[in-house]
Amino acid sequence: KSAYQRAYELTNPKICPHVVNEISKYKTEYAEKFKVTHQNHITQLGKLRDYAIKKDMPGVAVNAEVWRGKAMGYYVEKHMNVNKNSIDDLTPEKLQNKMDEMLDNHAAW
Repeated sequence: KSAYQRAYELTNPKICPHVVNEISKYKTEYAEKFKVTHQNHITQLGKLRDYAIKKDMPGVAVNAEVWRGKAMGYYVEKHMNVNKNSIDDLTPEKLQNKMDEMLDNHAAW
């Protein structure tokens, strides 16, 4: 099996729910330990931007501001994915079934 396949299996709640639960637990512990919140992240990027401006580093300041915007959801990155299993070809019933299946697969997250 490829590493990609193994990673998929380990992060699939239907195949390895215990692994998914452990990953979730570690993410929560990390966020609590290092006080990682959305607001803290945005604030820190703002401080880095201000510091870069003071040090006359406009490129770094712009980069920090772009990342703040991405974190706030102001920028949407679009990627083209050509897929033979496109949802455009599904009937409404099949689409609903596929959505229900996805929700069931990731309910533990």
